[in-house]
Amino acid sequence: MNHIKEILSKYKKIAMVGVSNDPTKASTIVMKYMQKYGFKVYPVNPKAKDQIILGEKVFEKITDITEVVEIVDVFRPSNETIDIAKDAISIGAKVLWLQLDIKNQEAQRLAETNDIIYIKKSDHQVDIVDLYKEKFDPVFSGEEPDNQVLDHRKRIEQSDAIVLIAPIWNFRMPAIVEGWIDKVLAPPWAFRFKKLFGNYGYPLGNLKGKKAIVFCTYGSPQFAVRTFFLNMPTKRLRRGVFNICGITDVVYRRYFAVPFVGDKKRQKFLEDVKSTANNI
Repeated sequence: MNHIKEILSKYKKIAMVGVSNDPTKASTIVMKYMQKYGFKVYPVNPKAKDQIILGEKVFEKITDITEVVEIVDVFRPSNETIDIAKDAISIGAKVLWLQLDIKNQEAQRLAETNDIIYIKKSDHQVDIVDLYKEKFDPVFSGEEPDNQVLDHRKRIEQSDAIVLIAPIWNFRMPAIVEGWIDKVLAPPWAFRFKKLFGNYGYPLGNLKGKKAIVFCTYGSPQFAVRTFFLNMPTKRLRRGVFNICGITDVVYRRYFAVPFVGDKKRQKFLEDVKSTANNI
């Protein structure tokens, strides 16, 4: 059993080594995400011993945890993973999971010779933003960015790609997403203007080197969107949003007539989403 989905469906108790008080750190983001989906997470960090992170007491080392631990999830440098592997063996853990490109052949050998599943990170870190759950206010009146907007910008700065997932209504995304674009992808942070003469100039994007992926669902059939409406939503997002911000690598995946297709077609849509995500 080495498939990650199978592992996470079977094992629900995690010791997360390297969790930080910094909410922007990968370990803390992952811990919060796992808690959201019902996993019991025990934070481990000797420098934060007995503190409370995301509602859980911090342990100095995983052998201090008196409850059952099934997965040891590691956000520490490679040279520390051998001792962590030995501790994972001593507590009877089932999985040793190294994150953030951490690799250690000896830690792998120790785990596998003791029948512990060894996983090293080989995919992307995903930072999920649910605007509805965050109660994001899409109304922009020209005010200075608040803490929520600044937080989203910081997370974009730490990312390689921006992924938007939304339906298309009246040739645009829902108001909450459009408001997010207005507030977060705004000048002078996302782009600025280079003056030529008078009131004429051109935008200089500040997000060069990043990629954008847009997953859109439509109620309309493909023929109508492409023929009568000339692909307006995708053209607008590419030229009027991402290109201005300096993002030229833009991938669109569109799924048409969603309310009217059958389960077989919807399954194909989901398979396409998965394939696209795996090739980011």
